[in-house]
Amino acid sequence: MIKIIIFLLLYVPLESIAADDEEVKVSIAQYRGGRDAAISYTFDDGLLEQYTLVFPELEKRNIKATFAVNGGWMGCISAKKVCMSWEQAREMAQAGHEITNHGWMHKNLTKLVGEERRFEIQHNDTVIFEQTGIFPRTYFYPGNRKNEEAIACASVDRVGTRIRQIDIGSRRNARWLTQWTDSLIANRLWGVGMTHGIVTGYDAFPDPQVFWNHLDEVNCRRDRLWVTTFREVAAYMAERENLVLDIKRTSGKITVTFHFTMDKELFDMPLTLLLEDLPDQCAVTVLQDGRNLPVNLCRRGMVVDFSPWGGPVEISYASSITKIR
Repeated sequence: MIKIIIFLLLYVPLESIAADDEEVKVSIAQYRGGRDAAISYTFDDGLLEQYTLVFPELEKRNIKATFAVNGGWMGCISAKKVCMSWEQAREMAQAGHEITNHGWMHKNLTKLVGEERRFEIQHNDTVIFEQTGIFPRTYFYPGNRKNEEAIACASVDRVGTRIRQIDIGSRRNARWLTQWTDSLIANRLWGVGMTHGIVTGYDAFPDPQVFWNHLDEVNCRRDRLWVTTFREVAAYMAERENLVLDIKRTSGKITVTFHFTMDKELFDMPLTLLLEDLPDQCAVTVLQDGRNLPVNLCRRGMVVDFSPWGGPVEISYASSITKIR
């Protein structure tokens, strides 16, 4: 009798384990690619050093940043400041950096009204578009001076304006920059670093090499940091906050439909779906509009980039682990 029982146990059929649909968590990742934090480097006033010094260092590391320019100052050479030319700004825009609006003449918006305020904002938009071919969709307040009325005016037809930032220039050393990066990751924050001068000028670094070394550190942590322009992070976060997911589950399959009412001309960033609590050794296939979407691993699970303007996302999965039937 004992031999018969052993025989039966050894020959029970096996089958693949389908993941428990209710256990798999589906959400929009806080940052693209499921990273822990984001950093945007922003450089104000369109200073020439930002083109001659910063631009090459960013390109070496494939980091894209945001340069906020004052159209009325472009090409200016004076004792107080030397600014880049439109040709130089255009070169940076063509390389994927963001050239954005910092006011036509760097005027304090809280002191302007009516036509004068409109001109300070919109004329700079127009000239930036004419010179670079890309319409600026963000705005950085000159002197960081703003109030509710200025914010409302500057926010029209934008994905965002720079409300919060932290200076990363003359007062910072290597230790502080490392601690800042660590804090962003630990607290899952978006850091917006701001500076002006590099070697000379307002808020210049005591030694620019400190900043280049910091960029090297950040570059080595890009598995955890989304390092990109202000516009991209602002658009992603706004889309994430306004997207509603409708999730339907069947055995081994999840279908995600999106309800999204934002302006497609402004908000065109792909978003990242985060899949958590999948079983070990799980094979995942994701389709949208008949196309296979690449699936990648992150620290919290699996991630896949999708278009919020596309059709439903279909997620199919099953573990390769077997169980006794």
